[in-house]
Amino acid sequence: MLGGKKCIGFVIVTPTICVIGMILNLLCFIVFLRLKEKIFFYLAIKSLAESLLLVTGAISPYVLCITCNLENTYLRALITLILSKYILLCTYTFITLLEIEIAFNRYYLISSHSTKTLTETKDKVKAFVYILVSIIIFVPYFFAYKINKHEINVFLNIIEYKMEENQFGNSDLFYYVYTYYGLFLNIISILILLPLNIMIIIKFRKFIQQKLRTSALNAFMRQENIKTETRFTRMMVLLSFLFIFTRLVEMSILIFSLYNLYVKLIDYYEFYFIVLNTYVYASTYLIFSLNFFIFYIFNQTFRSKFKETFKCC
Repeated sequence: MLGGKKCIGFVIVTPTICVIGMILNLLCFIVFLRLKEKIFFYLAIKSLAESLLLVTGAISPYVLCITCNLENTYLRALITLILSKYILLCTYTFITLLEIEIAFNRYYLISSHSTKTLTETKDKVKAFVYILVSIIIFVPYFFAYKINKHEINVFLNIIEYKMEENQFGNSDLFYYVYTYYGLFLNIISILILLPLNIMIIIKFRKFIQQKLRTSALNAFMRQENIKTETRFTRMMVLLSFLFIFTRLVEMSILIFSLYNLYVKLIDYYEFYFIVLNTYVYASTYLIFSLNFFIFYIFNQTFRSKFKETFKCC
């Protein structure tokens, strides 16, 4: 078990960030559901997924650090397994797929000058497929663990349950597979999102120039319309680049952990808890928690609908 000083960021700071971020993302989800545009539908689903991720982030420190995976009941051990070892990874994958879908959607809207109405059936099917892919892809990881029964005191019938790695989960192969998969997912998402956002910026400049030439609105309305479109595009690109930043940070940690697996520089358990959980995940949770403020500052539609929904100034 980690010492108090090493655990303070993991046990106190991270859950606090996660709880605040969860509330803010749920507010985003409620507001986006009331907007009919296609891109807001994906932002609503993404906000809900990030809320789930932040719930897991808030609970995991108390399960993993304080109790050290030792559970009193089978139900608690099962919840620990599902939350900390499965839902977290599935949610990250789902958010990555949604981020790519949102970027493609924005690029399509700018390129085709399409209307922003929601094609409900098609987009809901897409979201469902993304959920299925995110769940199925981690099934082998889920079965790398087992819940063992331990009799602490036979006479008093005191029994505890402990989540442990099985033969596959305890092997070096498992850590290699997990690390390589994390690297693969992050590299693919960066290779897609980075050039796509650059293309969005380039295409948006052409889109604005064309709108200036062809718009039938008067000069004032045209400028207001362009200003709104510009702020929205900046918001989407900023969110995407923040997401890319979190993937780059996690990638650097995964590369270091992979190197550590080969040369055994430091204990992997200590490395995982101190570096990966305390710093990488905390920075990711913080960025996900800032989404509400980015939406509120950059998007007039979100701001107006938020004030209308919650009747605030």
